[in-house]
Amino acid sequence: MFRSIREIVGTGLNCNSISAFKFRIFIGQIVLLYLINAGNLTAQTQANLVAYYAMNNNCELNDSTNINPVALDSGTLKCQCGVEGRAVKLSGGAKDFFILDGRVNNYFSRGDFTLAFYFKAASNVGSMDLFSKKVSCNNDAGITVRYNPSSNSISVEIFENALKNVIFFKKMKPNVCWHHFALARRGTYFRLYLDGILAEEKNAGDILDLTNAAKASIANSPCLGVTDRRFVGQIDEIRVYNRALDGTEIAGLDIYSPDQMPNRDTTIYLGNTVQIGNLNHCGQDTIDMPTYSWTPLVGVSDERIANPEIMPLFSTTYLMRTQYPGCLAQDSIHIKVIDPKILSCNTLPIPSAFTPNGDGKNDTYGISNPYSLDRLISFEIIDRIGNTVFKTDDPLNWWDGTFQQKKMNPGVFMYKIKYICAGVEKYQYGTFQLLI
Repeated sequence: MFRSIREIVGTGLNCNSISAFKFRIFIGQIVLLYLINAGNLTAQTQANLVAYYAMNNNCELNDSTNINPVALDSGTLKCQCGVEGRAVKLSGGAKDFFILDGRVNNYFSRGDFTLAFYFKAASNVGSMDLFSKKVSCNNDAGITVRYNPSSNSISVEIFENALKNVIFFKKMKPNVCWHHFALARRGTYFRLYLDGILAEEKNAGDILDLTNAAKASIANSPCLGVTDRRFVGQIDEIRVYNRALDGTEIAGLDIYSPDQMPNRDTTIYLGNTVQIGNLNHCGQDTIDMPTYSWTPLVGVSDERIANPEIMPLFSTTYLMRTQYPGCLAQDSIHIKVIDPKILSCNTLPIPSAFTPNGDGKNDTYGISNPYSLDRLISFEIIDRIGNTVFKTDDPLNWWDGTFQQKKMNPGVFMYKIKYICAGVEKYQYGTFQLLI
């Protein structure tokens, strides 16, 4: 997420010209987007992964863990662009379903587990069966997961019997087509995660025994024709773990958002551009592909693609619409534009505290708007006993909270800045806090 000019711009170039500013911001945006994507890819935990159907090789239903045999299907399933690579397309017909075969079915009994997958509905009619492991449509042992597109809601029923059960009913995130679903069981507790966020937690009060003879299936519930219809849309990235993933691990699974922008609100200098980071990873697909539109059009390099360059002339909120068959998604980004010619350097903005804890927020400390000054002579940080723990003459070089490669303890520090403003030498000093 972009949070400040400092995070947009990299380090290492002289900032004496606006052209240098533009180059640094452009490179910084590209590097940051790469790091975001690379970090997310490595965030997908593999520990205790006992089934993984990625759907990428022409939607072959192979389990990438090699623990389970190929999932069973009618041989008529189609393939379409998914959240990452390709996805299985289900049209709601009599043969549009598949069954998970093998040991994966043993994990939905009394032990801990996590079930996760992506889905995108292509119909607005009826309650649709997403996942089930049930013998009948009665209140016997098992799990059912349904999606109702008209109310944009998900329902989950987890039964041992009519008296011992847990039921979830939650609304999904609006203006999104590709959703991520995850259900985690740890002992007596069940947690439902929707689009990477904990939606609800419930305590069954006892270890529910969900054991039954049914095989887990997608769009093949025994309640078809009673309360449900087969799912119409796409399924992708099915994962099963034989343990309960925590919230951080669940968020690490929900990293692909083809109808949402990876960029967040950001700040640029007048004349610079923002490269929207959406990528088209399914170039070979031509059927049922989404269409894109942007509002407003001013400053957008191509309003028909997901990843245009945007160069606003003034601060603007841009809306991206992604139209799929049967679903419209929306996302927005606010780009604040600053004209460096009107910046004042009489007082330099500098934070009163920072938290170098590695969470990606306020991890470094420095001059918040380094481009307003003509030249930085020196920027020093001094600890409480008078030691200089950081010194630089580069306004883009920020302190990371360490001294001689060791982390400093929390406390109050002093800063001293000597710089040139409008041809005049100026001084600024004050204190700030290093927090955990």
